[in-house]
Formats: sequence, C-alpha cells, structure tokens
Amino acid sequence: MKLIAQIAGRFSILIATACLIVALIWSILFARRFTRPIEQMNKRAVQMASLDFSQKVEVESNDEIGLLGNSLNQLSEALSGALDELSRRNRSLQDQIDAERRLDKMRQGFVANVSHELKTPMTTIGGYIDGILDGTIPPEKS
Repeated sequence: MKLIAQIAGRFSILIATACLIVALIWSILFARRFTRPIEQMNKRAVQMASLDFSQKVEVESNDEIGLLGNSLNQLSEALSGALDELSRRNRSLQDQIDAERRLDKMRQGFVANVSHELKTPMTTIGGYIDGILDGTIPPEKS
C-alpha cells in the first residue's frame, strides 16, 4: 500500500508539473495575443510623433483593442490632413511675404529715384535764389 501511495504521489507531482507547464505556455500565448497589437500601436504612435503618418495599424479584431487601433488610424489621417493644410498655408504665407518684400524694395527704389530727381532742380533753384539774394545774379524784369 505504501508503494501505491508513493506511485500516486509521484504521479500527482508529474501531472501537476505537466499542468503547470501547459498553463504557462497557454498564458504566454494568450498574453501575446493582447500585447502584439498594443506593441504595433505603440510603434505607430512613435512614428506619428515623428510626423510619419504613412503606416496604419492593422486591425484584426472588433474588441476594445481593435477600436483603439481604428481610432489611432483615424487620428493619423486627421493629423496628416492638418499637417498638409498647414504646409499649404505656410507656402501661401511665404509667397505673400516674398511679394510684400518685393513691393517694399520697389517702393524704396521709387522713393530714392524721386528724391534724386527732385534734388537736381531744387539745387539749381536754390543756387539761383542764393545768387539773386547776394546780388551775383540781377533779378529779371518782366
């Protein structure tokens, strides 16, 4: 009877060990089923933080993790569209700034030319007035 008890004890230990190994393997596989999509979403989120919206999360389920993946894809599309719109507006603003700078240069050139063109006759008129005032040039009689 003692022998049967020893065999039963060893058998129980063997069965418990086998069950523990099977449970451990099952736990690892079950955990991987949940962690793999989360790791993929994390990788996509890091890419999005670097403004790379080219990749999408592959959604394989309709549970909460799948909904999160769909939300991440929608966020990626919205951010990509907003970034494209901002880039387009930035180019438009840069074009407007460049046009304003060209106009300002043209205005400065115009003012410089007008100033130069007015200086010559004003200098001549000033010279005649100085000559008339100091008596070098007699005033004309009409």
